[in-house]
Amino acid sequence: MHELEHVARRDYLIMFLATVLRDAFFYMPTSWIAYRQLQREKELVCDDLTVGVT
Repeated sequence: MHELEHVARRDYLIMFLATVLRDAFFYMPTSWIAYRQLQREKELVCDDLTVGVT
């Protein structure tokens, strides 16, 4: 169910764009920090949605 939430939220597109931006601005440490925070938030939101559904 958790993985289906990723698909429903289109996280793969967001993470693709985030990866491109992170790699384009590899010299800026804030881009890496923002990327990691986005990954964490994405997982937590999907966990919360899954708990709400099940």
